[in-house]
Amino acid sequence: MLKTIPTLIAEIRKNIQTTSAHDAYLSAQKEKSLFIDVREAQEVATSPVINSVNIPRGVLEMNIGSCTTDEDQRIYLHCATGGRASLAAEQLSRLGYKNVWAIICQHNDVCSAQKKLASRQYPYILLVSKIKKAQQLNRLGYKNVWAIICQHNDVCSAQEKS
Repeated sequence: MLKTIPTLIAEIRKNIQTTSAHDAYLSAQKEKSLFIDVREAQEVATSPVINSVNIPRGVLEMNIGSCTTDEDQRIYLHCATGGRASLAAEQLSRLGYKNVWAIICQHNDVCSAQKKLASRQYPYILLVSKIKKAQQLNRLGYKNVWAIICQHNDVCSAQEKS
């Protein structure tokens, strides 16, 4: 017997971490967090969420490494209703990410909650090989995106000295 999508989503939610948009944004004020919008590019163009990187669900597993390879990074996934975010959270967990949360609410609730955080400025430091990603983040509304033009070892040395 085939499962309905609501049945599948309900089963998945028993095995993943879920939260509201409000709680996700409150938590992000205390702990470095990555917000990923898993909607399609056309949906994001119509109603973007500031401080969120768009990686459509269909390519999330292939592209998550361009945003983070830290298995403990707190990741919040959101979409239009929470369904795709739940499916995406299951997949990232299967890949080994340990701190993945699906925001399970309507897109408008995500937009409302993010406005409380939108004025907060996060510094993003990206290596020169990621300049295109820095430009994409700037277009999405990030205010402090920097590309460091030096060798990776120089970045590590600078972090150790600070």
